[in-house]
Amino acid sequence: MSGKNKFIGASVTINAGFKRATLLAFCICGMLTFISLVVPPALNFDPGIGLLEWRTLSEGGPANTLTAPDRTDISKDRLEFVTWWSPGQYLIPGAFTRLGLPLGPALSLVAGFSLLTCLLGWLRVLRHFGFSPQAGILTVVFLSAFQYSTLNFRIYIGGEILLQAVTPWLILAGCYVPNASALRSAAVAALAIFIGFFVKLTGLMVASAALTTGCFLALIHNKRITSGMVASAFGTLSAFGILYAAWFSRGATPGSGAGWVFQIDKVVFAAIGPWGAGLSWMDTWSDIWYRHPSTIAWFVLPPAIFFASVFALGSRGRIGGRIELSEFTKYTLCFYAIYAVAMEGLYLHGGYVSMQGGMISIDERHLRSAGTLIFVCALGIADRLPRKNAIRYVILISCGAMSLVGIWGFAERAWKTNLAQVDSYSRTHQLKVDVGALAYARAEFAREGRSALFVIPFPDAASAFPPGARLLLAYLDVESQAYLAARKYAGRVHGHIYIILPTRLARSEKGVLLLHEFTDYPSSNWETREFGHTTVLTQEAPAS
Repeated sequence: MSGKNKFIGASVTINAGFKRATLLAFCICGMLTFISLVVPPALNFDPGIGLLEWRTLSEGGPANTLTAPDRTDISKDRLEFVTWWSPGQYLIPGAFTRLGLPLGPALSLVAGFSLLTCLLGWLRVLRHFGFSPQAGILTVVFLSAFQYSTLNFRIYIGGEILLQAVTPWLILAGCYVPNASALRSAAVAALAIFIGFFVKLTGLMVASAALTTGCFLALIHNKRITSGMVASAFGTLSAFGILYAAWFSRGATPGSGAGWVFQIDKVVFAAIGPWGAGLSWMDTWSDIWYRHPSTIAWFVLPPAIFFASVFALGSRGRIGGRIELSEFTKYTLCFYAIYAVAMEGLYLHGGYVSMQGGMISIDERHLRSAGTLIFVCALGIADRLPRKNAIRYVILISCGAMSLVGIWGFAERAWKTNLAQVDSYSRTHQLKVDVGALAYARAEFAREGRSALFVIPFPDAASAFPPGARLLLAYLDVESQAYLAARKYAGRVHGHIYIILPTRLARSEKGVLLLHEFTDYPSSNWETREFGHTTVLTQEAPAS
């Protein structure tokens, strides 16, 4: 190991050898960003909703608000404050579009800058805890190649990529506050909470776990409560109070709860899922099988057993004639325990995942921050072991294999992407709606302006419309037939209604029910145009 063991809050001399790891991080992120600019990314559902909020903001409306036609009179609009997603997922790419970039390149740059910020942060964490530059190089290579990192250059998934970027910096904040002055500790703690919230609601859990872990370990080490700990608690609580008044008191979030429900698979997943999340274990195998495994417990158990064994067998080394546990391992285990308990609470209390309800899904992305910390700690442990130790080789081989899977998936997608599916206006990859249908809709908007109403089936399709277009979302894939039959839209617009649907949905019973929702439009008067796998149904408002 290069240098000495560093305790929480201790200063660290930056090793010049980390410059190579830093340079490597810039090169890898630059290469991935360049490929993503050539082969534009698609949009995921959640950030698609967020960018609808950006449309409202950029058109002069209030922040964190969706604009949609009023059901009682579709010629008018209504505003809805959105508390379900954090604002960072749309404000950051939106800021890039303000520079004149189309949305697609803006998303590529966000992915590149986020990964670079992530890698530089973890290098700083490794320096703080006194690991070697070789550990830094391995961290850069593996973290940039795992599937959850390369995925961000294929599909913009919003808050996950931003939380990945700030996680190591939140960990450093947790290490800093216990021994800092009261004023600085309060400010850093509050800032960490605000940053965690800004990038993703789960970021509140990450920031809180990081701050709590840092103070707890400092208390054990120093055997006293410092002014920094007290100030950190004050800053954290103050930030939570402000966020509650300005945000959480105004609507539902995934953590609002749908009642206490015990589900053993989710309890097990929250407890042992983080051990494989840093490798993208579950996501990788789910992609291979095209579905989540039916039994979570046995599926997430192997990486948990593996990394727990690494911690148990490799975290003890002879330092100063004694056997002691590294400070980084202590931090990792404490952070994991706090974060896992918080996730257990969310899973037990439940939460809505759609407007029709449901529970928080079993998804590795919810555990990624704790999983990445576990992975980096395992690399640090391997770095401290003798070169011929078998644990080192097992870690390198297993991490290398998962990295190859991530690189292969990214390269295969870039090679096979049909550039004809790239929307010419937004420069985004439209996977669900034919770009010909979107081009037709834009031409009709140019002709009719805000007199027209466009019904779209997926929020990511909204990026293909210029500012000012009136959009109505219909989530036919997730909405039940009973829900569609009960929903009605009254009134008439001054121009045409354009309903854009995948042909499979337009020809289904759900498609028929959607047409009947517009009560002032005869169901027999819809005209149909087909563009590839997409159908556009149009109708002008009938005479009064």
